[in-house]
Parts: sequence; structure tokens; C-alpha cells
Amino acid sequence: VEFAEPNYILWALAPSKVEIEDQWGLAKIQAPEAWAEIQEKTPILLAIVDSGIDRTHTDLASNIWANPGEIPGDLLDNDKNGYVDDTWGWDFQNDDNGPYDDFMHGTVVASVAGAVQDGLGVAGVCHWCKLAAVKVLGADGSGLLSTVAEGITYAADIGAKVINLSLGGSAGSSTLEQAVNYAWTKGALVVAAAGNDGSDTRIWPAAYANAMAVASTNVQDYRSCFSNFGEGYISVAGPGEAVLGAVPNQGYGTYSGTSLSTPHVSGLGGLLFSQNPLRTNQDV
Repeated sequence: VEFAEPNYILWALAPSKVEIEDQWGLAKIQAPEAWAEIQEKTPILLAIVDSGIDRTHTDLASNIWANPGEIPGDLLDNDKNGYVDDTWGWDFQNDDNGPYDDFMHGTVVASVAGAVQDGLGVAGVCHWCKLAAVKVLGADGSGLLSTVAEGITYAADIGAKVINLSLGGSAGSSTLEQAVNYAWTKGALVVAAAGNDGSDTRIWPAAYANAMAVASTNVQDYRSCFSNFGEGYISVAGPGEAVLGAVPNQGYGTYSGTSLSTPHVSGLGGLLFSQNPLRTNQDV
């Protein structure tokens, strides 16, 4: 036995729904100006390690990743990665190839990072990036630490350049830290929500050295009252209040939490990789 440790539960980090506002976050971070700066819009793979994605949503459908190593529906593991027909991701909650969102959280997060810009609904920060659905949270928004670690490892192995973790728990483990470190060594930028306790409190996986802990700000650029903070903990902050996003069944909703600030940063990571694919995760 190499080690034994508790298998804690991690939770989605988007607690409250508030009144609907426009996508103020895109303007605040000057996303349209960034889009104009990038002439060759190289699609970058963003892994949304969360509750799954509604791949049929019109704001997401054309940006859903298609695994080039798999032949859909042949019931074979064509790319030999241990997952049969993982054509657009994997469901680690149910151990199948249908990582559909039965909680709504993952769909919202995915849309903030990479929704299609088509003049309708919402636009993602990196609206030409590709989105891989890695389902590690169930219908109640929770998932075992070991399941999250599996999802992170999978995301790194499929070549995700950015791994979005809008989730966390009050305890970490060697298992989870090893997965984050593995993703980092594979070249992925690991972006994680800092937590919604409104205190100088650390949560995991955001607290690991090879993860970026993302705090939340409001439209005035102040720290959101619910956002965790802490010197030596927070890497960056992003818009996380009254953020409009897509929800399953062609809907939209407005939410607050470090779960929403995190995909703003993941989307920006996608833009930076897209602008220069030779950049390393350390550069970004």
C-alpha cells in the first residue's frame, strides 16, 4: 500500500442566482479588443471538468470537441486510451461516453469560456475554442475527489491546453495533487475556483502550486463579497457576479460565484494559447 487517505467530496462553486444583466464581464476584460488582436484564430481545446455539457445547446454545439481518434458508434476504443467511443468527452460519474449535464453548472461554465459568437444568446471569452466535456459531478453538483482526479488526468491525456475546475472542497489529497501536477507536466494550464466562503480560506484543488486560484470581482472591479482571498493563494481575479450563461434545454440564466470567474480566466488562457500556440503553460 503506497498511501491511504480520505476520499472527500468536492462541490460546484456557483451558489446564487441573481437578476439578469448583460455580459459585462466581456467588456470589463476587453475581450472584443483581444479578439481583434488575434488574426489566426487557432482553436484551442478547453476541458470543462464539471457536471457535463448540454452539447445540443445552440450556443455550444458547434464548439464541442470531436475526438479525432475515435470512430463514433463502432463500440471500439479506437484511440486506445481506455475509453470506448469517447467522441466528445467522458462521464466519470456513470462510466460512459455520454457526459451530458444533469445539473446545469457545467453548461453555464462552458458557455462563459467558449460559447459561439453568432449574434444570439451569449459569447464565450474564447468563442472559437473547442470544449471537451469531462463529467465528474453528479446531478446534485458533487463528486468524489478521486473522480475529479480521474477527470483531470483524462483531460490532460486528450491534449487539453486549459483545464477548467469550477469546483472545490475544504480538503485536498495526494491523489488530487498528483492529477494536477500530471496535467501541468503535460503542458496544461490548470484553472481552479478559489471558493465562495468570503474569507481568507483555501480550498482544493485551487490551493495547489500548479493550479491558478481564481477569485471573483464585480462590475466595479472590487472583490465580490463571497469570494475567498489570501496572500500567496489567489493567482488572479475575474468577473464573477451576475454572469449570464447558457443552461440546458436552450435556456439562459445569470449566476454568481468563483465558478463563473474561473471560465473567464480559462477563456483568456485559450486566447493566449491561440495567439501563440508555442506558448507554454508557464508563459500563460
